[in-house]
Amino acid sequence: MQSLTLSWLIHESPLADIKCVTGKNHLSSLVTSVNVMENSDVLHWMVANELVLTTGFCFVNDEETQIRLIRDLKKLGCAALAIKINRFFSEAPPCMVKEADRLGFPILELPYYCRFSEVSQVVYAKLEADKLGALQNELQVMESLSGAYFKNDSLTRLLEIVSASVGRSLLLADSSFNLIAYTLTPDLQPACAQRIAPVAADRRLFQIPHLQNDNTVEFLIDGKGVRFHPLELASGGFLLIHETGRPLDEQQSSIAAKSVNVLSLAVQRASHASGAVSSGYLNQFVDFLVSDQSKSDDEIRLLCGLYGFDYQCKRICIAVKIPGPLLQRDARAVQTTTELVNRLLAENNCARFLCAKADYLFVFLYCKQGEQNTAAVARAVQVAGLMDGVLSPLCDGHKDEMFCYGIGRCHRRLATIREAFWDSMREIQLADAMHRKRNISSYLEHLPLHAASKLDRTELTQIYGDTVKVLDEFDRVNGAELVETLRAYFQCRFHAAETAKALFLHRNTLAYRLDKIRTLLSMDLSNPHELFSLYLGLCAMDLLRLTDS
Repeated sequence: MQSLTLSWLIHESPLADIKCVTGKNHLSSLVTSVNVMENSDVLHWMVANELVLTTGFCFVNDEETQIRLIRDLKKLGCAALAIKINRFFSEAPPCMVKEADRLGFPILELPYYCRFSEVSQVVYAKLEADKLGALQNELQVMESLSGAYFKNDSLTRLLEIVSASVGRSLLLADSSFNLIAYTLTPDLQPACAQRIAPVAADRRLFQIPHLQNDNTVEFLIDGKGVRFHPLELASGGFLLIHETGRPLDEQQSSIAAKSVNVLSLAVQRASHASGAVSSGYLNQFVDFLVSDQSKSDDEIRLLCGLYGFDYQCKRICIAVKIPGPLLQRDARAVQTTTELVNRLLAENNCARFLCAKADYLFVFLYCKQGEQNTAAVARAVQVAGLMDGVLSPLCDGHKDEMFCYGIGRCHRRLATIREAFWDSMREIQLADAMHRKRNISSYLEHLPLHAASKLDRTELTQIYGDTVKVLDEFDRVNGAELVETLRAYFQCRFHAAETAKALFLHRNTLAYRLDKIRTLLSMDLSNPHELFSLYLGLCAMDLLRLTDS
């Protein structure tokens, strides 16, 4: 742990007679380097937490420069300015002291006999001693962790050793974020110690859609979202570190990163001991797909070779979501699903790669030579229909129970294997969120909606306001259904008769509604460009409502 602070420099170091003039409330500031400034140009090379030494030659008799220097050093995040007195100044210049007091920036006075080289030697000797101490402490932690592993201690005990070193609550989870083990620090114990075990019992603390944009994952514990930072385990799964808003220091980060290797071995051993060894279908290839850890092209080729994935072919991914009730009724539901699909695709001469984990089966269809992307997507939709034909009987007639299929886009490059996977997941998640009636949907079918989902809320709100907001507000005030009428008009390919039939309306009523829509929007519903703008507005409205809910 870094312990070289201004307070240590003044009160505990071998250097004598250093006086703190301003910023006494900031003596806990860290010092990580030393620099000498006798020319203001040196400011360009200053860094945060640096102790700046000077005789004051570069700002003597120049109050404007003195004040600007304090502001610049504060902005750069320097630790302090140390001025050697009785050289050009008998004391720190009053205008600098005043400005530093205002900004909360420390100014130190060094005695005349104190050499700058002596200050540097003391600081860097302390930094090296701290680094050596940190390495020794890290070694002790890893020895304790390794010792606990070889003594066959529990996963919880191993987590406790790591938690004591990093000072955070820790969770161990598999690649689908099912909880394996945990240890909680006092900040979380009162809130969730009574709830985490019951929640863990159903093995679904976390769903893939809850991955956050800042590379954290969120668990809902006692109704409260608690964020964790994931570190990937080599054996599959994650070590999750509680995000407190304060980053781990360098030593804590190093211990957490190195402990992953031991924890990975422990998880693998526990998996074998419990008989939960992955079959040919439940393999770690999904862990690679889910992970956001970067891998080189050579690493990806090696992984593909290990699992038999043909990375040289253009491919499209179909995500198959297995119904939860079926998984509860049949422990072999995933394996049965995979075997049925694999047999079906073999009978239809479909080149494919299958992998599965948790409640998902992922089918990578390899595209035929020269097959265009749109044709490949159309073929994938047909294949999904065939799969549903053999899988739906597994639901055994249970009402509201069905397999769902999300079809991604075509990808060819080695680096986009994961993207093909995520396309299919985003489509199935979007279909779930939008409560679509059909259980087979493709990314290409909802391309405008996916494109709009990449915009920020401000832009979505602007698009909504520029297009369908006036219809939405009219509906709310008057109890009308103009938005749904417009949506049905799109879905029925702008055929008035089909739209009226879909909405159970008389054709005159539909004509009145379409005229009202034209009047409120001041748009031509026969203009393809304006129609596309309106469709994008409907997408923006749906996404805004989705995020609000």
